[in-house]
Amino acid sequence: MLEPSPFNRLDLMAAFVDALKRLRYNQPMSTVVHEWKYTIESQTEAIRQIMGHSSSITFNELTELAATSEEVITDFLAILEMAKYQEIKLSQTNRSDPIKITKGDV
Repeated sequence: MLEPSPFNRLDLMAAFVDALKRLRYNQPMSTVVHEWKYTIESQTEAIRQIMGHSSSITFNELTELAATSEEVITDFLAILEMAKYQEIKLSQTNRSDPIKITKGDV
């Protein structure tokens, strides 16, 4: 039986919004619409590769590697999908601490 995670999903959402804000302030004021080049599958694979080299990474460290807001959004969705299938675990010691991503049980 799966136990509920002690992780607060609102903290992940707050970290996600902070990452988007950081990128938004570093972008030019005009925007060109273009094809989305990231997929959940591609970002899941990228996260798997990162986790293959490291036992853990914080959400902030992961999103600092992102160049665009679309990459942050797709990373976020990939993390949710990976956590859903217990491929990764999300934890946070205190509310002000960064969200830690570690390898899951799968």
